[in-house]
Amino acid sequence: MISTYNLRHLLVPGLHNSGPGHWQTAWEQTRRDCTRVQMGSWDSPDAAEWTSAIARAIEDATTPVLFAAHSLGCLAVALWAAKAKPAALAKVRGALLVAPPDVRGQDAPPTLVQFRDAHEKPLPFRSILVASRNDPYATFQSSLRMAALWGARVVDAGDAGHINAESRLGDWEEGQSYLLSLILGPALSRVDVKADTAKSTRDLVTLRGRLAPPARAGGVHRA
Repeated sequence: MISTYNLRHLLVPGLHNSGPGHWQTAWEQTRRDCTRVQMGSWDSPDAAEWTSAIARAIEDATTPVLFAAHSLGCLAVALWAAKAKPAALAKVRGALLVAPPDVRGQDAPPTLVQFRDAHEKPLPFRSILVASRNDPYATFQSSLRMAALWGARVVDAGDAGHINAESRLGDWEEGQSYLLSLILGPALSRVDVKADTAKSTRDLVTLRGRLAPPARAGGVHRA
């Protein structure tokens, strides 16, 4: 398990919540620093309800936070950030955005159209977008466009599906290493921080305490 020390990780699932076998569930079960945001209606999402749930989670946090969002949860984080007050945004050290769906197409379900505005503004904190090349809910090119709009660094996950339970990632230690990358900032923005390399993990942990201020970064990193 890779620790990110004095931070609270807010797990923001997508449509239908994250069940057994999902990396978010694994993190919740194995890490003491993770809290799942209870979004409300998981099967019939309401954008206002979901962003309000995120706002409450931020308000309740007693330490700085990192988002670890999946699918529609990524769009909910972006919607919240677009309207959040400076005091709330100051608590956020970054966001790991995994497999956000593209809801701007004409064939998007009506329940998801309300999340379209999530693409309108850059995020006011550091972010990494992890994109799969065979995600059924977003093409790789649409993921690149979302990252550009948000100012997010891109991680190319290859053919990983929707990066969910069906992807069989277990506790996804590589994803946990991306959380460290978010914290440590631009000095490591081009470093390969694979969790299965003990030396790189040790090197990251030695830089503890360098909580970088929010910044926007681009580029594509191959997982």
